[in-house]
Amino acid sequence: MTTATLEARASRTQPEFETIFEGLYKAYLEAHPGDEPLQWIAEAVDHSIAELGLEQRIRWDARHFLLVNLHQVVALPMDRAGRMDGDLWNLLRNDVKVILAKAAEKPGEISAHSVLDATAGAYGSLVLCYIWPF
Repeated sequence: MTTATLEARASRTQPEFETIFEGLYKAYLEAHPGDEPLQWIAEAVDHSIAELGLEQRIRWDARHFLLVNLHQVVALPMDRAGRMDGDLWNLLRNDVKVILAKAAEKPGEISAHSVLDATAGAYGSLVLCYIWPF
C-alpha cells in the first residue's frame, strides 16, 4: 500500500474515528464516577481548549490522549499519594494549557500525535518534569 493510498484512506475514515474517540472520551469519564482527579483533568482540558480557541482544530483523539494520560500518569498517582493540593493542581492545569498552546503552534488539526510532540517539546518548562524528572 502506498503512502497516498494510506492518506486517502485516513481522510475518508477520519469522521468515523472522531466519533469513536469522542465516545471513548465520554465512556472513560462515565466509567470513573466520582473520580475527582479525573474531573480536574477533564475541566483543565476543556477550559484550555476554550481559552485558546482550539475547538475547531482539536481532534477527539487528542482530547482522549490528554485525559487518559494525565489522569493515569499524573493526577491519580499524585492524589493517591496525598500530594494533589490546590497549588499543584493550578500548576498542572497550566501545564495542560502550555501543552495545547505548543501543539497549536503548528497549522492544521491538533491530533494525539501533535499533543505528544508538544509535550516532549515543552517538557522542560512543565511542572510535570519536576514531579517525575526523567
